[in-house]
Amino acid sequence: VAAVRGKVTVDEFTDETVDDPVIREMIPRTVIHQDAELHKRVKNSMPGRVTVRTKDGRKFTEEVLYPKGNPGNPMTENEFRAKFMNMAERVLGEEQSEELYERARDLARVGDVSDLAPLFSRN
Repeated sequence: VAAVRGKVTVDEFTDETVDDPVIREMIPRTVIHQDAELHKRVKNSMPGRVTVRTKDGRKFTEEVLYPKGNPGNPMTENEFRAKFMNMAERVLGEEQSEELYERARDLARVGDVSDLAPLFSRN
């Protein structure tokens, strides 16, 4: 999916994506396996390696030991906020999502965390 759409988010987990002929064409050409040696190189991570072989025989490999969001490769504040807002706005709307985000990010100053509970469902 990432090779075709350039990303993998909740928006890609749809029937439309599954039915996309370009994606369906790639499925039988895709091989997945777990590399125990790769996992031995890191702790507390889900590393990955992707190798793409082109029709003319060239090979391109990229390896990520610490995926984005792992403590070894943390998201920036803007990335974190964007990810949160992308998901929360679908359920809570923009204004309530903003309030929940701001209050949760300043949790040390929240007197009673139960004060946040009403923000977890749409008002």
